[in-house]
Amino acid sequence: MVSFRRCILALAILALFTGLASAQVIAGGGGSSGGTLTCSVLNTGNPTQVRSEGYAELLGDIVIQCQGGSAANGIQLANITVALSNTTVTSRVFSGGLSEALLLIDEPGAGPVVGPGGTLPQLVCSGGNLGAGPGGCVTQAGTVGGYVGAVLVTNTSTVPNVFQGVVQNQNQVVFNGIPILAPVTAGLARVFRITNIRANGSALANFGTQGTTPVLASVSISSGVQLQNPVPTVGFLYNGLGATAVRNRANDGGGTSINLLQCGTSGLSSGAVLRFTEGFAAAFKTRVATTAAYSGALTNTSGPVSSSVIVQNTPAQILPGSESGFVLGSTSGGTAGLADFGTRLKATFNNVPTGVNIFVSTTNLNSSGA
Repeated sequence: MVSFRRCILALAILALFTGLASAQVIAGGGGSSGGTLTCSVLNTGNPTQVRSEGYAELLGDIVIQCQGGSAANGIQLANITVALSNTTVTSRVFSGGLSEALLLIDEPGAGPVVGPGGTLPQLVCSGGNLGAGPGGCVTQAGTVGGYVGAVLVTNTSTVPNVFQGVVQNQNQVVFNGIPILAPVTAGLARVFRITNIRANGSALANFGTQGTTPVLASVSISSGVQLQNPVPTVGFLYNGLGATAVRNRANDGGGTSINLLQCGTSGLSSGAVLRFTEGFAAAFKTRVATTAAYSGALTNTSGPVSSSVIVQNTPAQILPGSESGFVLGSTSGGTAGLADFGTRLKATFNNVPTGVNIFVSTTNLNSSGA
């Protein structure tokens, strides 16, 4: 197992509550009221199928749920670090140094699961690497309907609840200056969801049975908050590519190769079909999830569609057929979570004679999958 270093920062308490407005999430069961703030990484059961051939494989979301605590502590600032134990982080890093990896506070945009204050908008922290720390974005504590720390209704249009991570030491994503406001009230919880962490699956390619090699993450919070279940499984390794074959032009018969003579044209008219087989269901993915407005390639009858219209930003979404994750265009530096392409397949041609050109299509010729 690869060793890792944790990024630790001392606990800070804001002297002025210039910062966190967040609806609380309804927790299962009665929950805790007051006392010590306790946090746990939930076993959400959403580890992804990580392809051993992939370099930027989406991992399952990491969800931290905190309950209890005291209103007297106000807003505390902490750094939350996710370190992959046995591979490297390959989430997109934008020009300003922030990445597409996101931390969401209290499931903004989810709607029904949110308690007092209703559905929260998704508002990105503008504080850069500082988060909500001094000089960063502002947060604010308040009450609604007697619930300490719930939404200040007048400030829901300005208070951030989405934070971008910083990729460090190749295997870590650090979310700096995260405001932690104790939910206090029994039955409610403060929830932190970490999404869009990608990993290098090819670094784990030496394995046996499909789905038996886990991708592990280690989660830590700098402030001394006790964190239960800090090492969740966020993925399992699979071979994404199955058997490949060269078939005749009609794709109705075998043949392991097509010979093209250097001084003849007999083979040129026949051509060949390369068949790639998935190693598991949905191993080959489209760029985005298909909707009525655009295809999986993010095109429609008029051509490419702007990424600003993508509807793929609901917390806890499960989209196994999409290379893109939680897509959010308002992040600093670019659109978070959006893949450049759908799954791309590579074929290598050997012993090509001098002067011979080979032409191949760049899209699937047989939509039926035969």
